[in-house]
Amino acid sequence: MLRITLILSLLLMPTLAGADVKPIRQQIVEIVTSSKDTIRKWTYSPAITVVYDTDPRELFIRDLAQQIEQIDGFPGFSDIRFVDIAEMRDKVFQRARFSLFAGVGEQVEPGRHGHFVFETEAPSVLSANIFLFLLAKPEGTLFSALTATAGNAARVRYFASNRPHGCYYQSFSREDVLHAAIVHVNNFDDELSVQHCLYEEFMHTMGILQDSEGSPYFTFDDRPSVGGSRHQADFALLRALYDPAIPVGSHPDAVAERFVEINATERVIEAAN
Repeated sequence: MLRITLILSLLLMPTLAGADVKPIRQQIVEIVTSSKDTIRKWTYSPAITVVYDTDPRELFIRDLAQQIEQIDGFPGFSDIRFVDIAEMRDKVFQRARFSLFAGVGEQVEPGRHGHFVFETEAPSVLSANIFLFLLAKPEGTLFSALTATAGNAARVRYFASNRPHGCYYQSFSREDVLHAAIVHVNNFDDELSVQHCLYEEFMHTMGILQDSEGSPYFTFDDRPSVGGSRHQADFALLRALYDPAIPVGSHPDAVAERFVEINATERVIEAAN
């Protein structure tokens, strides 16, 4: 199977585990904890809609999705749809409205919980649980504004300014079950930044909710670029999160403990403790 590879950043200096590195359990708790000190994850199969300009990154996205679907306990993806912005640009720049349908249910038809509605003479509807917007800065900023929720104006400004790189995500849950997520990526940034953004933000939508600043082990370290060498640890963390023995709403300590057990056998991180 084709594996995802990311170009190593020439600006990245290697980081070695040292005395000032936070314990691995602390890093994991920081990464997977919600605002309620719980874990969140998908319990049903989400659908993905990718809205793109020029390059859909289809091989990259499908390969990443396939790797995630191999994780025990993850429910899989119900659909992945690619939509060229060129086919809908006129509709977007007339009247567009974003509606997020709340609620969680097992009877999930294609589209359902997150709906983009483009109001024209003949309304068009795009719908999915996870939206990936891979666009140029003007259209990307528009969609960022359209999908912003209360208190998220700073994220729109962040995306528009491209600092430190052009991407971010939002996720939505009820009773700790994820039911919608949105990713914005500047698809015309340099190739390294686009690949890193798409990988990291998509992984965030799986329930990897936060970063642990300065982590030498995981991609989720609040830095703009890393190489692909951390992916093994990232996926071990996702396996721990989706372990069937750890229910939605559990304390993040349970995920940290499961990761340490996985690492004791597989040694994805030599210095883990």
